[in-house]
Amino acid sequence: MKDTYFVADDLDEVELIQNELMEAGVEKDSISVWSGDAYGVDTHHLKAENELLKTDAIPSMRSGLICGLILSGVALFGFLGLGLMSSEYMSAGLIFCGLVIGFCTWEAGLLGLRRVHRDFTQ
Repeated sequence: MKDTYFVADDLDEVELIQNELMEAGVEKDSISVWSGDAYGVDTHHLKAENELLKTDAIPSMRSGLICGLILSGVALFGFLGLGLMSSEYMSAGLIFCGLVIGFCTWEAGLLGLRRVHRDFTQ
């Protein structure tokens, strides 16, 4: 599904755009409004965007997951090079790699919570 964004200065304009879209066949559940005025969105009977989706948390977590996979791969090869991946130490090495992946994903998500979603900053 392709996302389309409309920029308007006034919630009355947004309500008119929503009505035009609904007349064109777009379902009301598919239309969300990103606004800092939550009261105004409610009084105009518009559907507000989810607060988590306004942040850059989800895309940042994806980037953190990729970074964690790379770092855990480097650590795994380091363990193999040092001979620490024998049968008695293998579980500790794999648990460490899992912790690295989890930490990188978690930290990137926390950093993404502080930023506005990258699609809205363009």
